[in-house]
Amino acid sequence: MALALVSSGPRIRVVHGQGVTKVVITPQTGLVSFVGMIAIFAFWTFGGLFALLMLEVANRSGESGAFFQIWLVAWALAELVGLGMIAWRLFGRTVIEARATGLTVADKVFFLGPRRTIPASAFSGLSWVPDDMAKRVTVNGKRVPQPALMARATTGSFAIAHGVSRDDADIATAAVRQRLGKARSLA
Repeated sequence: MALALVSSGPRIRVVHGQGVTKVVITPQTGLVSFVGMIAIFAFWTFGGLFALLMLEVANRSGESGAFFQIWLVAWALAELVGLGMIAWRLFGRTVIEARATGLTVADKVFFLGPRRTIPASAFSGLSWVPDDMAKRVTVNGKRVPQPALMARATTGSFAIAHGVSRDDADIATAAVRQRLGKARSLA
């Protein structure tokens, strides 16, 4: 299987293989936000361990410790969500695979994650939108535009990745169009 790597910006990588074109998009990251996530996660972990200690104290003194039990259940769920967010930032990838049969979009952390498949006959194309109205981010009460790479199909459109620059979106669009365009002309 012959592979050709086309490098672009820091977030998008295109790999052309025999019968498949892969576009790999890494998550939007920022050092300050990542350090903030780690700090919040560390303090949240400390709070959970403190609640576990308080539950032990309550049990030794003959109290039920119901509040700490409820707190620890909520804490454990939030801890899992936090771990998932950190894992996505470090190891997450959105992988777009264009084949003659259609388009597959997978959000993966390592090798795990959901897949969406669009048959070639239903696929209309990829496009960059300067503001995805489905994603709302506000700062100081003002809405911040969220650029996105969108997939269009006869069943509707959906966002593939947010925070993608127009240049990176153009590279992804051209790679997918090249693969699916060839497949359509042969059909």
